Amino acid sequence: MQKPLNTHSFFFLSLARERQAPHLAKKASLLTALVLLLSALSVSTAIAADFGSNLVFITGRKGGAAITPRTFYTNNPGSSGVTVPFTTSSPLGTFNRTDTVIDELYVNAESNTTAGNNETVAPPSLLYRVYRQDSPEQQGGFIPLQLTLVSGAPNGVAKWSSNLSNTVNLIQYASTPGDYFLEVYFQSTYTVAGVPSNPAFPNFFFDGSDAIPYKNSFVQNIDGQLFVQSTWAPKSSDWFDASNWADSKDPSKPGSVPNFNVDVVIPRNTTGAYPNIDGRRDARVHNLTLAGTSPSQKAGLSLTTGTLSISGNFQDSWGGFYQAEQSFLLLTGSETQVFDASSRPKVKPLSLFYLGLQGTGSKVMTSNMTITRSIIMNSNGIPSGNLVTGNFVVDLGTTGVLTGETSSGYIEGTVTSTRTVANQQANDFGGIGVRITANRDNTSATSPGLTTVTRSNYVYTGIGTSQSINRSFTFVPARANIPQFDLDFNYLDADLNGIKISDLRLFRSETGDIPFEPLGSSTSSVANTFTRNNISGNLAAVFTLGDNTNPLPVTLVSFTAAPTAQGNALLRWATANESNNKGFGIERQLASGDAWLPVGYLATGNNAKGGKYEYVDKSLSSATFTPQAYYRLRQEDLDGKVSYSPVAVVARQAVAASSNLVLSPVPVTGASISLTFAEAGQAGSEISIINTQGQRLYTYTTQASTDAALSLPVEGLAAGVYIVSVRVPGQALRHARFVKL
Repeated sequence: MQKPLNTHSFFFLSLARERQAPHLAKKASLLTALVLLLSALSVSTAIAADFGSNLVFITGRKGGAAITPRTFYTNNPGSSGVTVPFTTSSPLGTFNRTDTVIDELYVNAESNTTAGNNETVAPPSLLYRVYRQDSPEQQGGFIPLQLTLVSGAPNGVAKWSSNLSNTVNLIQYASTPGDYFLEVYFQSTYTVAGVPSNPAFPNFFFDGSDAIPYKNSFVQNIDGQLFVQSTWAPKSSDWFDASNWADSKDPSKPGSVPNFNVDVVIPRNTTGAYPNIDGRRDARVHNLTLAGTSPSQKAGLSLTTGTLSISGNFQDSWGGFYQAEQSFLLLTGSETQVFDASSRPKVKPLSLFYLGLQGTGSKVMTSNMTITRSIIMNSNGIPSGNLVTGNFVVDLGTTGVLTGETSSGYIEGTVTSTRTVANQQANDFGGIGVRITANRDNTSATSPGLTTVTRSNYVYTGIGTSQSINRSFTFVPARANIPQFDLDFNYLDADLNGIKISDLRLFRSETGDIPFEPLGSSTSSVANTFTRNNISGNLAAVFTLGDNTNPLPVTLVSFTAAPTAQGNALLRWATANESNNKGFGIERQLASGDAWLPVGYLATGNNAKGGKYEYVDKSLSSATFTPQAYYRLRQEDLDGKVSYSPVAVVARQAVAASSNLVLSPVPVTGASISLTFAEAGQAGSEISIINTQGQRLYTYTTQASTDAALSLPVEGLAAGVYIVSVRVPGQALRHARFVKL
């Protein structure tokens, strides 16, 4: 089977990118401009991070029977055989909602991304929303559905999918009969190697956008009310006065004070008062919508004392909700709840004093949130689902506190806190899971001062399968280089990412990326707490926990192994910095489970700026034949400390094969040409296409695979004669010619 190459590297694809649909939003940053400039100057430079083909999947049930699944494209028509665009010209159908049966309508997605040079793409999201076509003022914010990696790599070409069939029934957002729109767009962010990222200002790129989304439609019928629909029709401001409420379908009916079976709409009005909850008893609703069209044309609701409990969705797009310090807002749903304040960034941050979470449903944010006093997970001991931040942030500021997190109910995403860290005083930053004690034994030393900590659910990856837990802390202190500090790192069982607690080690990165500095093992016997005392150096860094048996890259930046034509193994590695380093031992294992045997040693000494090294294992050619050979580095310090690199693999079956290059078909008239050679399946071979003027038009480095042939894209080449060159590590350069008609 042929293996398609990463065609985003092809220079002429940047021209095709300009011909994509105009609704495809582009990054407009200095970094993007620089990447495009470099692409124009060098055809071998990869384009910046962007979306390729994206698909939307629609499934569901009507009358208890499954509907025929449908697939739509948003850009790149015809990808994977899909020819139907996601537009209102192909409506999704008519659905029903009764007291006993709710038809089901689900949306899922697939996305393909391409990263530019030194870029890594974060998992993208499909963002969606549902609203009545005749009520655009109630359209609300977009709800994120995060996609997971299916194939490829985030720093190259990757395929992502939601793989979450039947997660959220969209009919729950269609609570009244009528015609509805379903709008979607794709969104992701990227990071650049060596450039620290800022969670508050991520590098976004889009397929569509919230301003110009893709749109489809469906019809909702209701044969009986699952939830009562109630509208605020004020005679006073008293929430608990039944005369202030009217049936949404028949305003002539007498109203009733809302409860968990009631969907409430508070419309914009110019004459009457808006409701006030004054604490005489708890106020309860299912869905709550504060309507409006702009910051100056919005409905209001005041929670002055007492508790407002919401079991469904809360939509307040224009900032009409006010919470006083003596009150409590509670989210209690057993299904997914959307906490919608999506337009608030255009108005003001969503600011709350007290927020509690109960009920096993996830609580999904659609904007940033500031907590002035307290956010309580699993409030009153009642289990809650996660608070999902998506691309947004929970900010505790200088006074907010987080309590009650468990592995089944925690803030899933990003939370920040700012505190003043003084000498010899422990500071837990409002309970976000980390504690710092600065200069415990030095009262006259410099203190960190005002310090912001950002906690993220992010897995750092290293060489091979090396990875961190799903939690990290980034410190931004007023004064970074302090003599020493103690750090307590708290984690949940849900964060461990398969790493054994006994194997956890603390790592620090001053750049936010590799290399990481190892800071040792824990001195704490307290469950879910990792403690290191007397840490010296920079506090302005990322701290995370990694695996001692498969550590994050420390001084080692890269380590590769490749076979040579003589049957040997060529080993190459590079370090970022070396301290107290004695040298590297080279160890080999012929079969998984065998003993590791020393095959060589390099006494390298210390190199503050790092170094690049090579070693040829000539003994491999005479060793017992196995399909693969495994190598690792045994790094030794001057004080006797030993650490091991991740494992590199050599595919030995390619050693005795032919050195010929085979191109087919020749001449070529189609979009690609097949290249077959013995080492096609091993990593590290450099493939180039060169024209007769000696210009290098295309370069690709192979990845490890089981394929014997590669598919080279040639669709953008003009008619003429071209040369394919192959450079395998440790071997002479090989060439073959082909003609493009």
